[in-house]
Amino acid sequence: MRAIRYSDTRAEFLTFFEKGHFVKALHFLQNLAALHGDTPEYILDLAETFWQLGEEGKALELLRILVERFPKFSAGWFILGQRLMNYGATEEGRMCFSQALEIEPQSVVLRATIGQIDPVSPNSAQARYLKKSLQTDLPASVKSEVLQALARAEECYGSPAKAFGYWKQMNRLIKGEFDVDQLARYVDLLDEIAADLPSADPAWQMPKVVFICGMPRSGTTITESLLAQHPDTFAMGEHLCLCGPALLSGLPDFSHTDVARLEKLRKLDRPMVEQLRWHFLGSLPKHTPAGKVLVTKMPADAFSLWVARAVLPDLRILHMERHPMDVGLSNFKLHFTTLVPYHAHLDKIGGVMRQTWRMRDINKRIFGDRMRVQSYRALVEDREAQMAEILSFAGLSAASDTPATTEEVRSVRTASVMQVREGVNTKGLDKWRLYERQLAPLLQALGGQAAVADWEAQDRARSFRLP
Repeated sequence: MRAIRYSDTRAEFLTFFEKGHFVKALHFLQNLAALHGDTPEYILDLAETFWQLGEEGKALELLRILVERFPKFSAGWFILGQRLMNYGATEEGRMCFSQALEIEPQSVVLRATIGQIDPVSPNSAQARYLKKSLQTDLPASVKSEVLQALARAEECYGSPAKAFGYWKQMNRLIKGEFDVDQLARYVDLLDEIAADLPSADPAWQMPKVVFICGMPRSGTTITESLLAQHPDTFAMGEHLCLCGPALLSGLPDFSHTDVARLEKLRKLDRPMVEQLRWHFLGSLPKHTPAGKVLVTKMPADAFSLWVARAVLPDLRILHMERHPMDVGLSNFKLHFTTLVPYHAHLDKIGGVMRQTWRMRDINKRIFGDRMRVQSYRALVEDREAQMAEILSFAGLSAASDTPATTEEVRSVRTASVMQVREGVNTKGLDKWRLYERQLAPLLQALGGQAAVADWEAQDRARSFRLP
């Protein structure tokens, strides 16, 4: 009888992992340890499951063991390189990618990944190899990585127009639709009923939470990374602590706005709020330390802050604002894999941004001085003064001589990882001007030049000290 191989049972593991059921995935793997614990694919899956569960130290330890025991297993080197990049260990990550490429020199995925980290000349042998690969039958996910690498090459060494062309090709590969009009109806409802929705009982023993929200690519990640350095905070990353409870309760959030959910929100009562509260508490990481201010950055939380109002007596909101044309460009040029697909279309990016602006104003009306609209430009041009204001707003002490320990500095898992590892700088300002002609559909969707000029005038007033 043929021995059972790990590959024979891996499909069952993937049914858990790909649906986000990571605890079940871990239990499944643990039951297979005696049979497959020495299999490189098994060790890799176990490491990735620990990573998704927030056990990042265990994941890195397993990945290091993996490449030491199986030095010719290229996937181990590749994933270890990615995880080291998440932690800012850029040089070590590059070394891992190089090791993987030595094992699989013809790997298109590896060449594309390296090309995104270290852009090459558009006329180089590397770029020619990637261009030729586009003529083969690549999976859409791999083709997207190749187009990203070629766009990076043109962006850094060649032509912005050609780079934009590659981004357009990449976005054509993205399937699915997003109904901006339905999102607008959700915002209409919140505008109508937000002031009447329940507020948390002040006597409830709940953690204090700082929510960082706004459009994706508006500076949410860099702001969270700065707050995470404070010894009295615990950064949770992009945590589903608002939309998760909403969805479990059959209520709407940014991407779930069907009529039945909207109607249920109209009828939100105390028993439903209690349900939301327990779902919220159940969503928190198991290793959440007591007594710390929790910090979460989920851009779309702007559309679910009514949940926070209902369950948290003590909260603060940082709504990030970055130039809308820069935000639009940045959303369009990145290969997002976890967002609903509005980011593949300039007009829909503009539509979602306008609804985000509406939510900003609704939330400000409801939360008052518990919400701060934070200028990205102000933060990167005057970091020290802005962080002093943000810390004061969040109820945290001024810059401390006791920074967060190494163990408390988490990895960065979002598309902003490279920007965060570069630190606070002004490189992200006014990049859109190189692509002004190509971004015409975005400008139109935002409401034209007058709407952008109005946004710019508002931004200058957001604690921004002009010279």
